[in-house]
Amino acid sequence: MYYSTIIGRITERNSTVMTIVATQFACRKDISADVFGEVVRFLLVAGANINAVDMDGNCVLSALIRRHEVDLLQEFLWAGADPNVRSHSEEFISLLKEAKLEQEMFKLDHDGKTSPQLTRMLDILKAHGAE
Repeated sequence: MYYSTIIGRITERNSTVMTIVATQFACRKDISADVFGEVVRFLLVAGANINAVDMDGNCVLSALIRRHEVDLLQEFLWAGADPNVRSHSEEFISLLKEAKLEQEMFKLDHDGKTSPQLTRMLDILKAHGAE
């Protein structure tokens, strides 16, 4: 019971434990995908909302897109993550659009080559109904 109270707590910035973890994973390359996946799985078992989005648009799926983590994206979509979670707000771009922009940035940095991971992510997001 104690964990569920902490896990579900929302700060004034609409941050939850899940969005804080996602933000840290997106920004810090020293956090491995394996560790992030284990933490998210633990939080899910403890009752956290995988679709939580903070005031800056940070969420689990967005962090995975920024880090090009295909396998975890697919796993969490199968576990119930909403591929349109940010589409419900006019403040944020959709996750599909974020993945497309990430691909464009990758192409600029890699002489026009596309990222195979991002190409797969785009296909996975579309297959799960992302708009």
